[in-house]
Amino acid sequence: DGAFQQLLESAGVEFAGCESASSRLTFDKSETKKVLGEAGVPVLPEIVFDRNSPPDSEEAFEILEGPLVLKPLKEGSSLGLGFADSPAELERLLANLAFDFWMLEKRIIGREVSVGVIDGKPLGIVEIRPKSGQFDYESKYTKGKTEFLAPAPMSDSLSDRIRGIAQKSYEACDCRDYARVDVMIDLFDRPYVLELNTIPGMKETSLMPKSASCLGMNFKAMLKSIIEPAILRFRSKYSVC
Repeated sequence: DGAFQQLLESAGVEFAGCESASSRLTFDKSETKKVLGEAGVPVLPEIVFDRNSPPDSEEAFEILEGPLVLKPLKEGSSLGLGFADSPAELERLLANLAFDFWMLEKRIIGREVSVGVIDGKPLGIVEIRPKSGQFDYESKYTKGKTEFLAPAPMSDSLSDRIRGIAQKSYEACDCRDYARVDVMIDLFDRPYVLELNTIPGMKETSLMPKSASCLGMNFKAMLKSIIEPAILRFRSKYSVC
């Protein structure tokens, strides 16, 4: 949520990664989508609410033209993610809300992909294929539950469009050094940005390194590309050769 970055900035410490303002922005999925929409990036319609005043399930399905996805507004790692194919299913989800603020979003049937961006330049596209059909917490963190295709099989024109959208999203949210952009592609090859992650997973098996590997960049080279701009800022600030 940008709190740690703010602490480092207040202490005058140079660090790799996004600054506190962009980290705070992208932690809020709805505010991020507002910024992206204003920049011309395609995003999905939504309903934002708190758990003490949830929307009527029938109305939500009518407004967003379900099926729907239920997401915590300010959580990561797919915590609390839920899927509803009917108002009755949504009603059950709304009866068990663990966090204070939530977002309902139209669910896209299609392909989910992720694109890393380093220093403003988009990397390769990774397709995410959860065996359950839902990339939730269990699918994300349980070995063997999800297949990853790196690079994602698609036409050059679609690849260029998605990588361009990822770069535009990175710039619109004023990101720095690196970030990851998650995208849904519908059955008509129309991409929609879901969210940006300014502190993406950085294990060798995480999405960000997989995205880098699509361009022939190994894990060590990727880390070097991320850290080098911070080193240059430090040297410039303190006149270190």
